[in-house]
Amino acid sequence: MSRKPRIVNCVRHRLLIKVSVICTLLLAIFAVAAAQQVPIPTTAAEVSGPAPGPMTTAYVQMVGRIAYLWGWPLVYVYNQRTQLTKVPQVGLLAGVMPISPMNQVGMLTGYVDPGERDS
Repeated sequence: MSRKPRIVNCVRHRLLIKVSVICTLLLAIFAVAAAQQVPIPTTAAEVSGPAPGPMTTAYVQMVGRIAYLWGWPLVYVYNQRTQLTKVPQVGLLAGVMPISPMNQVGMLTGYVDPGERDS
């Protein structure tokens, strides 16, 4: 019975050493990465300008995709907010869809009429 705790302690000791080595390596990597960063410019004269060389077609397409991916939701939300600020009171849009001003809730309170079914 006295061997079992000794084996467990040995395993814990090895695990502790492995974790310590990994943490030390990660700390060293992050310290090197932090040292290689370019300082943030404080004046316009310190900005070096764009990267030299022509932009490739693939790069331009990637920038366009990213701009669309992040830009479209921003424009959509801005337009929705602009239109919703013009709503005077809670009601139905085109007699069917509930609509309400900003920070108010509009909802259907009854069932849809069966005559409004498409086909």
